Amino acid sequence: MGVQEIIVETDTMLVRDALSGDNYRLSTVGGLVTEMKFFISAELRSCNLSVCKRDCNRVAHALAAAGCKFSSGISNTWMVYLRSLSVW
Repeated sequence: MGVQEIIVETDTMLVRDALSGDNYRLSTVGGLVTEMKFFISAELRSCNLSVCKRDCNRVAHALAAAGCKFSSGISNTWMVYLRSLSVW
């Protein structure tokens, strides 16, 4: 079972455009974009891509920054960590 529908919010239109079209197929990140698009089409029933202001992504940026501080191989429960973030 697992996740079937996702909403991807990004603060850059480049990511949305890359995942929505074929413009970046031959770029240096084309292979990564192609793999992401394949995963989305093969594994998900629906994927909604939207662009939002950078201010709206404060939680995502805080989680990414926190994840960068974890040692390799360490797993963490995000729900526990979310309570301690001061981005609300």
